[in-house]
Amino acid sequence: MTRHHTGQDAHSPTLKAQPMPTTYCAVVYAQGKQVARIHGREVAELEAQANRFIRRCRYADATYVVTAS
Repeated sequence: MTRHHTGQDAHSPTLKAQPMPTTYCAVVYAQGKQVARIHGREVAELEAQANRFIRRCRYADATYVVTAS
């Protein structure tokens, strides 16, 4: 049986790192400060949620930024 210098069997399966699913965060700003953070996996859904939040709270000067988290 062949062994590597790590002492593991040459035929044993190696653990592969699973890619982390990308998550996004929409940060809503109004009146010069952060007023909400919304987390999710779909940018379009976060944009829709941020817009609903802004309409519901009636912020006249609100804006949002979506970033990967």
